Amino acid sequence: MTSTLIDIESMSVHENKALIVSVAGVSFAMLKAGPEIARTVRWRLPLLPQLLMGRLVDRSTQIWWMEQDEAAQRDLVTGDETPLPQFFSELKNFVHETPVWANGSHFDLSNLKQLSLDLGLGDPWKYNQPRDARTIYRETPRFRSAEGHVEHLVPHVALDDCVEHVWKLWEHWSFEETLP
Repeated sequence: MTSTLIDIESMSVHENKALIVSVAGVSFAMLKAGPEIARTVRWRLPLLPQLLMGRLVDRSTQIWWMEQDEAAQRDLVTGDETPLPQFFSELKNFVHETPVWANGSHFDLSNLKQLSLDLGLGDPWKYNQPRDARTIYRETPRFRSAEGHVEHLVPHVALDDCVEHVWKLWEHWSFEETLP
């Protein structure tokens, strides 16, 4: 079964009003030998329209970003911005009807959902699509190690975070049962 994992990078830790700088997604299938990543996407979002809508920027988050790896900082400002309506259209097409995973139930997906609703574009996914990867990590045993697959990834680069989270899910994935 194909799933999607989404990660955002933002300028706030607010659970549904954070200014979103970048979004990445991976389409993947869980295989015993390791996750098969079929497709990846990355978007940089325009900041001004979000600020005018009241999206939040936290000074503590700005300071935190200044302490991150230079590659992560560079990724925040690299690439063309995708207009918000176009981004949500592309995101909906990317996700389609797959389960949508994120690393936590009340940040990445809730910020994206609220931004889409604030724009009058509706919910970007159906009520039964969101999944919380962090719960899987905490509540299920680790069956295998992804060592050797994730060391080259840069923390807080949205696409690298997606790949890392997919591998982390794989570490906890029971192939004896099918998880939703």
